[in-house]
Order: sequence, then structure tokens, then C-alpha cells
Amino acid sequence: MSHIVQTLVKLRPAFLHGYPSIWESVGLAFRSANLKLPVRGVFLCSEEVFPEQLELLRTVFGPVFVSYGQTERAILAYGYVQGNAVEYKIVPMYSYAESIARVDGFSELAGTNLFVRTMPCLLYTSDAADELDGVDL
Repeated sequence: MSHIVQTLVKLRPAFLHGYPSIWESVGLAFRSANLKLPVRGVFLCSEEVFPEQLELLRTVFGPVFVSYGQTERAILAYGYVQGNAVEYKIVPMYSYAESIARVDGFSELAGTNLFVRTMPCLLYTSDAADELDGVDL
């Protein structure tokens, strides 16, 4: 990990992009070395973001931005970081999204993309959003 820290300090990137868990590990290494790497933004994707990760990444690197998407391209959303929480706004020009109630009382997101014509996913669902707190449909 020290090689990664040294390389980032040397390169001084303007932005960082990747999984929250990876940047958390790098952020912890920076914090252990009592270093900071001010960047213009950390763009997180593909995993749930936890409050302690947001706090660490803001402290070590700077502003944090979050996105949510699926390989199936059914839903795309951008997360607005408010303190240590994320509120997601679904991109309406990307797909039609709705909430579907499950028998266990939770809801899940379902999406139909608006641009894949060869093999569209119609109301594709995923367990990625068990609770829709913080999602604006």
C-alpha cells in the first residue's frame, strides 16, 4: 500500500474514481501516514457508500461524488452527499424507473432503459436497493 500512496503523492491526480472500499483502504493508508491528498473530487461507484467512508474520504481527499448504475443499464442515478448520507436522484432520460413492492414489505427498484434497442431490459429488478430511503423516483 505504501507504493500506492507514494505514487499518488507523486502524480497528484486532480480526480479519483473507483469503488468506495478501495478508496477507503487507500484513505486509511494516507491517514496512517498522516498525509492528505487534496483532489478536486472523488467519484465513487458500484458499491454502497457508508457514512464512515464519506467522512474519511472527505477528510483525506476532498469532495465526494457518488453514482449508481447497473451493468444491465436499467437505472442510472447520481448521489448527492448531504453530510454523511447520500440522496440519489435517478436520471429520467436514461431509463424509466419505478418502485416495486415485495412480499416482505420492502421495495426494490425496477428500470427499463430508454436507449438499448437490440436487447432492452424491461423492468429489470435487482436486490441492490432493499430500502428506497434516499432515492427520488
